[in-house]
Amino acid sequence: MSTFDAHQLHGVVSVWSANLDELPCRRDLLSSDELVRSERFHTQQLRDRYIAGRSWLRSVLGVASGAPPASLQFRYLALGKPVLDRPANSLDFSLAHSADVALLAVGGPGALGVDVERVRAGVYEPASADLVLSADELRWIERHADRDRAFLRCWVRKEAYAKVGGMGMDRHLSNLTLTGPRAVDEVGGLAISDVAFDDSLAAAIAVPVDQSFTYRGRWLAEEAA
Repeated sequence: MSTFDAHQLHGVVSVWSANLDELPCRRDLLSSDELVRSERFHTQQLRDRYIAGRSWLRSVLGVASGAPPASLQFRYLALGKPVLDRPANSLDFSLAHSADVALLAVGGPGALGVDVERVRAGVYEPASADLVLSADELRWIERHADRDRAFLRCWVRKEAYAKVGGMGMDRHLSNLTLTGPRAVDEVGGLAISDVAFDDSLAAAIAVPVDQSFTYRGRWLAEEAA
């Protein structure tokens, strides 16, 4: 992709993907509390992926806001969703990751959420899925040739919606049908959409209904350096 330009954010939510194992680990960009959080991961690989993801987030938000990446300050909602403590130009963002893959959305005004999951076998468990998926969604999964993929598509759409308000994935989400033939594409002022960029992944985004989003491609390591 071309070098990132802050003008890409004008009037639209921009979405990028990245390989966390290829991004630089810029510890110098992170705050002391982020460095403490990184040490809670049990392996060096997971620590490095967290640091790479936060470095990338800070780099993008720094360009978008015109502020030095290391100077950005975050506060955290009740369930851990980070938001800019001093938002510039009503910026909002959402960062999600699954194994080595990360997805980042930046835009505004208005809150947004993204989620991504690597498609894998054996992830669908009806007893657990029942906690957050509607009866219609469960029936749609059972009719699907690839139930694991169908489940993950349902999951990321629910997760993207839940992230907007910093909500958890709990029982109240089972009242919403966001995937399948009976699905609604808009709920609570949000539009829920798939982000289709890799067949090995399931990804979704929730944005305000008066906004659109565009997937701008894979972020290259040198762009986050």
